[in-house]
Amino acid sequence: MNLWKQKVSTRFGGHGACPRCRLRLRLTGQPPQTPSESLVERIARGADSPSVHWLEEQLCAALYDDELRRGASVVDIGLLGPGLFRSEAGRILGEVRPEFGYFTEGGQ
Repeated sequence: MNLWKQKVSTRFGGHGACPRCRLRLRLTGQPPQTPSESLVERIARGADSPSVHWLEEQLCAALYDDELRRGASVVDIGLLGPGLFRSEAGRILGEVRPEFGYFTEGGQ
């Protein structure tokens, strides 16, 4: 089990439970090997060790926007907002391989 799954699934019981979001992602510089890693790389590009909280919010927004572009507004997901994709964002972060990026605990 990678550090993301260990720390988040057992310690941070959901959105807002992470005090100041000390868990951060550090990319290794290796190219992405999965669609999840490609999405994480695209979002984290230019950010210096972004917090997991920030990454989760950005992933939710990207997934939400993608669904709206594909026509999901017809089923009123707009009423639910990006938070609808929180579990999917967690799954994506859980798929990050240690060769691509690793999670550390650190300050701001």
